[in-house]
Amino acid sequence: GPLVVEGTQHLNEGLHGSTQVPALPVGGRRPVDETNIMSCNRQRSREARAAVKKQFLDIVASTKLEVPDICPLHPRNDVLLAHERQKTQLAQSQYRCNICGKIFKSEFYVDLHMERQHLDTLPTNASQCLGDFCDVLGCPSWVESQKRLPHGSSCDGRQLDARRHFCQHLLHDCIPQHSEMGSFLFASLDAQLCGRLSCKWRQRLRAGAVSIQPVGLPEDAAESSGTLYYVVAGMMVLLLACLYLAIFCWHRETKTGNADLRPRRNRRGGGYLEGMRKSKVY
Repeated sequence: GPLVVEGTQHLNEGLHGSTQVPALPVGGRRPVDETNIMSCNRQRSREARAAVKKQFLDIVASTKLEVPDICPLHPRNDVLLAHERQKTQLAQSQYRCNICGKIFKSEFYVDLHMERQHLDTLPTNASQCLGDFCDVLGCPSWVESQKRLPHGSSCDGRQLDARRHFCQHLLHDCIPQHSEMGSFLFASLDAQLCGRLSCKWRQRLRAGAVSIQPVGLPEDAAESSGTLYYVVAGMMVLLLACLYLAIFCWHRETKTGNADLRPRRNRRGGGYLEGMRKSKVY
């Protein structure tokens, strides 16, 4: 059974700060969807959470865009995040539940403890099990499970087509596309995440013909979007500078032309009058 030690709450002081789960409302336990929580694979959810941070949240943050609250990948919608923030690894085989202070000999047992004893600490507005997105995110355990399937295993193309459309709707809900930056990011993630949801790609994965980074987009994705932004901004500045220079040159030439016309009229007029004088003399 689990190794349990009582009275260790003081060890957690100062470790988690703002990650503390809000106190329960007066009147007892929060109503939570226990069926959804019990069926959510915690290990896969941890892998998916790491993938979401690396290949989505960090990239979006680097482009100065904001993830909408309705995005299923938004941290506030993660059904198990509150529990993940309320445990601490003390040693290789020692985990502490920061809610009650009990210590367990493995992460599996502290997960089981939280599932049995602390469901009331989960927020009611979080309903997404991130482990359900492992095929989209390329979680390590999901990739390994695919590689263990025999080469030539059956594949439901229609099911994967539907899953790819789901992936695209997911990105649509998670990436603001009111700017060139958002459109670039959407197209990049669509190609690299949703594009893997096909029978051809999975068969190549099982055959060992392709390999992927399970929890990350190419590292230059955010840099490319940032570069695009600066290139467009630079071009706009250059165009404005050229426009102002053209206006300045036109205005200068106009003033110079007007100034030249007055002396010419005087010269022409002077020549005519001088000719009249000479004609009178003769």
